[in-house]
Amino acid sequence: MSAFTQRLFAAIYDPALKASERGTYKSHREYVAGPAHGDVLEIGAGTGANLPYYPEDIRLTVTDPNPFMLRRLTKKATKLEISVETLVAPATDMPFEDEAFDVIVATLMLCSVKDQKNVIAEVTRLLRPGGEFRFMEHVRSGGRLRGGLQDLATPLWRICSEGCHPNRNTIAAIKASNLELMEIEDFGNGPYPVRPHVVGFAQKAVKGEQEESDGGSTWITGMSDFKTGAIELVATGFVFTEGPLWHPTNKIFVSDVDARIHYVVDLMTGHKSVIRTDSGGANGATFDLDGNVVYAEQDARRIVRMPELASENIDGAITLLADCFEGARLNRSNDIVTHSSGDIYFTDPQVLMPDDERELGFSAIFKLTPDGQLSVAASDMNHPNGLAFSPDETVLYASNSRPDPHLRAYDVAADGTLSNPRQLAEMPYVPAEGTFEKYPGVWRSREELGGVPDGMKVDEVGRILCTGPRGIWIFDPDGTQQGLIQFPELPANLAFGDPDRQTIYVTARTSVYKFRTDVPGTKLPGMPS
Repeated sequence: MSAFTQRLFAAIYDPALKASERGTYKSHREYVAGPAHGDVLEIGAGTGANLPYYPEDIRLTVTDPNPFMLRRLTKKATKLEISVETLVAPATDMPFEDEAFDVIVATLMLCSVKDQKNVIAEVTRLLRPGGEFRFMEHVRSGGRLRGGLQDLATPLWRICSEGCHPNRNTIAAIKASNLELMEIEDFGNGPYPVRPHVVGFAQKAVKGEQEESDGGSTWITGMSDFKTGAIELVATGFVFTEGPLWHPTNKIFVSDVDARIHYVVDLMTGHKSVIRTDSGGANGATFDLDGNVVYAEQDARRIVRMPELASENIDGAITLLADCFEGARLNRSNDIVTHSSGDIYFTDPQVLMPDDERELGFSAIFKLTPDGQLSVAASDMNHPNGLAFSPDETVLYASNSRPDPHLRAYDVAADGTLSNPRQLAEMPYVPAEGTFEKYPGVWRSREELGGVPDGMKVDEVGRILCTGPRGIWIFDPDGTQQGLIQFPELPANLAFGDPDRQTIYVTARTSVYKFRTDVPGTKLPGMPS
C-alpha cells in the first residue's frame, strides 16, 4: 500500500468509526484492554482507540504497519499522559524475544493481515505461559446466505479498507492454534458486511501442564517435579463448595456457601451429613489450638468457633469470636488460618459489597489473638482472599482476587506483625461482565466462569498451591510458576489430608475431589491427633 493510501486511511479511520466507538465498541474495548497487566503488547494498534481503557500500571508496547496510524496514536497517548512504546512492524514478524509479554491485544486487525495463521502463531510465541490473547474482531457470518454475500463483497471491500476481509473465520483459526479459547461472546453490531463481531480471550498453556503417564498418574513437569495421582470424585450434589478441612476421624468439613449449609463428609462412604443450616455463608475453615473448628462466615460477616466433632450436634451452639473492628462491622470474611502461637489470621475483602454496606471502608487481613484482641495485620490489597503460611511460619502468603490478581507475601515477626509486603506472581484475570444463572434462582458473576486466585495451601518443601483459572496453580516459594493441575470443575479451595497429609482434597463448585501427591502438606496447628 502506498504512503498516500496509508496516510488517507489513517485520516478517515477515526471519523468512520466515531458512532461505533461511542456506542457498542466502548464496553467491549473495556473488556479487552481493562484486564491487561504486566508487559502488554497491542498489535495493529491503529490510531490508539484502546488507549483510554488500559490500566495505569502496565508496560505498554504497540505495533502497526502503518506509520501514519502510529503518529495519531502517539498524539493521543501524549494527551492522555500514557507512556507507550511504538514500533512500525507487521504482526507476522515482530522483533521481540520469545515469551516477552503477559497480555497481547488485537482489535479489528486480524481481518486485515495477510496470513492470519502466522499472526496467531507469532502471538503464541510472544506470550508467556498462562498469558492471554484478548481480542475484538468482526468475523464471517455463520449463515450460508450471509456468509456467501460476504465472500462476494470481500474483493472490493479489501481495496476500500486497507486489506480488510469481512469473511475471515477468526475463531476457527484461534481454535486451530496452540492457544486455548477461554471465552467468546458474539455481539452482532456493525454495518454489513463487517458483522457479526466477537469479543473474547484465549490463553497460552502453562509450562509443565498436566500430562497423563502410563501408570494413570499425572505429572507436573518442570523444576518442581510435582507428581500427582489420578483425580477422584469424593462427593457431589452441592451448589458451591468451599472451606475444606480434613479431620483425623477420616471426615472432611465442607461448606456449601450458596446453600448456606455446612456438611461433614465421611471419606469412607462419601455420605454427606448436615451439621449446620443457615450457616452464614461459611467460607474458609481452620482449627484453633484446642482442636475446635473456626469459620469465616462471609454472609454473616463474622468469625465463629464450633466445638470439635460437632457433627453429632446438628445446628449446635457456636461461639462468636469477631464481627466488628473499632465499632464497624467486618466486610465479607473469607479465608482463615491459624499460627502455632494461637493467633488467627483472616482475610476480609470489601470488593463485592454494595457501597452502603461497607462500614470499615477498606479491605484487610486481620489478626485475632487467643484473648480476643483484633487488629489490622495488613490493608494493602484490594481483594485479599486465600491465606497460607510457609512451612516455618515466617512468611504469610495471600492471594488477591480482583481486579489485580496476584500472589502476595508478608514477613511474619515473632509478635505476629506482618511486614515487607511484596508481589510474588501475577495470575490471569477474567473480568466481570454481568451475571449468569448457574442454578435455578442462583445468579453468579460471569467472573466465575474463568476463575480468580482463591484458596491456597503450602506443602512441606514450600511450594504454593493456589486455586485459580482452570485449576490449581503451583509456584515455588519465590513465585516462579511451575505448573497447573486442571480440574473437571473450577476449584475454589483445597486442603491436605489423610494421616500422611499426602492427599489433597479440593472443593470445586458442585463437588469435592481428591488426588494423591508425593510431598506432604504442612501440618495445621491445632489439628486433633
